[in-house]
Amino acid sequence: MAFLIILLVLILILFFTNVRIVPQAKAYVIERLGKYKTTWEAGLRVKMPLIDRVAKIVSLKEQVLDFPPQPVITKDNVVMQIDSVVFCKVFDPALFTYGVENPMSGLQNLSATTLRSIIGEMELDQTLTSREEINGKMQAVLDDATDQWGIKVTRVEIKNINPPREIEEVMTKQMRAERERRQTVLEAQADQMKGTFDLVWLPQSGNCGGTSMGYDDLYWFSNYDSSFGTEQELRSLIQTFRDKGIGTIA
Repeated sequence: MAFLIILLVLILILFFTNVRIVPQAKAYVIERLGKYKTTWEAGLRVKMPLIDRVAKIVSLKEQVLDFPPQPVITKDNVVMQIDSVVFCKVFDPALFTYGVENPMSGLQNLSATTLRSIIGEMELDQTLTSREEINGKMQAVLDDATDQWGIKVTRVEIKNINPPREIEEVMTKQMRAERERRQTVLEAQADQMKGTFDLVWLPQSGNCGGTSMGYDDLYWFSNYDSSFGTEQELRSLIQTFRDKGIGTIA
């Protein structure tokens, strides 16, 4: 009788120590006698005592890998720092476990080499304005290369592109010079038109000098156009608009 009780206790111990509850979004890779046997998904599972073991627990959630800045060289020999963010998830736990020694480290190194290869085919100006193109190329290359690792690359984003300080200074000077050029052109145009035309914007329908004016219409009044009255009458009308806050630009 005592023997049966001991045997029953041992059976219960073996049963409960080999029962596993696999959580949602997790996968257990199971080996039997050192060889891959199966992959457990979420639910209640029981493994064979002594001969089965959980080789690896894999998360099936999408992961965000924020890689540090990488030095890259453009086609016109400009060295810059670029950091990227890779979004990926495991679609095959067995390949993820046995495909490569350290999958995430491998993905980081592959991302760096791919980024250098893509940027090496672009000049500086193209690099600064082609984030979407770079993202698409990187995702295609990484996704194809990591299939045999059981990883699906869902998205790649270039976070920062940092050119050298001297390049930034040159770009800043160019932007400042362009703004100053535009300002000079606008001021010259304003001076040329000043005293010749008055621009009146009527935000509501109205009547001026017997002429109907529609909503949001722009009217250029010539100081010498007698169809709206004398020059003195026009100037008085425009001043009235200004006094009432109706958008008038001279």
